Amino acid sequence: MRVLITGASGFVGKQACFYLTKFGHKVTANSRNNCDFPLDIKFIRGESIFNTHPKGGVLKGHDCIVHLAGRTSSKDSKNKNYYSEYFKDNVQETLKLAEFCAKSSVKRFIYMSSIKVNGESTSENMPFSEDDIPNPQDYYARSKYEAELGLLKIAEKSNMEVVIVRPPLIYGEGVKGYFRTILKLIKLKIPIPLGSFNKNKRSFIYLENLLNFIAVLIEHPKAGNQVFLCSDNHDISTADLLKGISYGMHKKNFIFSFPKFLILSIYLLGKGALYRKLSQSLTIDNSKSAKLLGWHPQISTKKALKRVAQKFIE
Repeated sequence: MRVLITGASGFVGKQACFYLTKFGHKVTANSRNNCDFPLDIKFIRGESIFNTHPKGGVLKGHDCIVHLAGRTSSKDSKNKNYYSEYFKDNVQETLKLAEFCAKSSVKRFIYMSSIKVNGESTSENMPFSEDDIPNPQDYYARSKYEAELGLLKIAEKSNMEVVIVRPPLIYGEGVKGYFRTILKLIKLKIPIPLGSFNKNKRSFIYLENLLNFIAVLIEHPKAGNQVFLCSDNHDISTADLLKGISYGMHKKNFIFSFPKFLILSIYLLGKGALYRKLSQSLTIDNSKSAKLLGWHPQISTKKALKRVAQKFIE
């Protein structure tokens, strides 16, 4: 199939271009930044396809769009002054592109949303599923949800199918954010006092598992006009996550326990959001993708963490 990937210079986008090309697809990459791709990947530079190619010729013959471009979550996600930027990048730009694709006879539009649409945390034995009532709690999550609603309306009035994916935190080579900070600390063999965070459970997805899932969504006949959650299907505590990375880098554990109430008193001075990420649970039910698509993650969390740790220390 011919597949166009937006956000092709990003953490997920760049690897998606290589992965889907190896999978046998003819890939077109789109990004506002320059990208160094081999000749078998066509590259289109520009802020938006519908502005740089208003006649739609560039989309001719494309079967599927994988839309990864957009404004990511940040510390400003709850700041009212930033909502207009989230709305412009994640809602308006997405829906304009989808309308453009529908008019250009693109068959399927895959949208990378976020598990934050479901909410920020889960209770014990109550993982998030596709049937949950959405509960976005910041402007980033709200913008993702508004884009989802708009896309489903476009699918109703056109022949283009929409597929929505809500992944949890994605990790892999080149990961950014607090996951990368953890990698840096462990690489430096700095003891981390988070061993007491061993009761919570969190879902993650390894980048290669996500790319495999996208490859399934591109072709599977039952994926059209569906919402999917996806993860490595193995939930781990913060302590076990850190230990897995530590052993992967050094074959030694640099994580130790420290009283939670003392850690909380430190983080509440300005890092309350990070404390919640480290201490709360956020789990995902993968059963829909397994039953409807027959998809299961190919690489285990243990093996994936070891790979990421070893690549980082190299």
